[in-house]
Amino acid sequence: MEVAPGVRVLAVRTPTLPPATHTNLIVVGHDDAVLVEPATPYEDEQDRALAEIAAMRDAGVRVTSLLVTHHHPDHAGGAARFAAARRQRV
Repeated sequence: MEVAPGVRVLAVRTPTLPPATHTNLIVVGHDDAVLVEPATPYEDEQDRALAEIAAMRDAGVRVTSLLVTHHHPDHAGGAARFAAARRQRV
């Protein structure tokens, strides 16, 4: 969901502290973009997020880098997979 020009947010299920149940992945940028919080360690949620990122790429927005704010799994759980996917699509 685009919440502002060049800012897209996707809520993904994560092992976060209650009462929260998700963490937001945020894609910032127009042509080249940054994925902030490659959060979820859950494969099904990573698949869903990667499909959204592929749709963004098809629309001209290419994720060129990742930004992880801190090491907790609800914020960095998908970093390795998202980084690998980004490298494969460059």
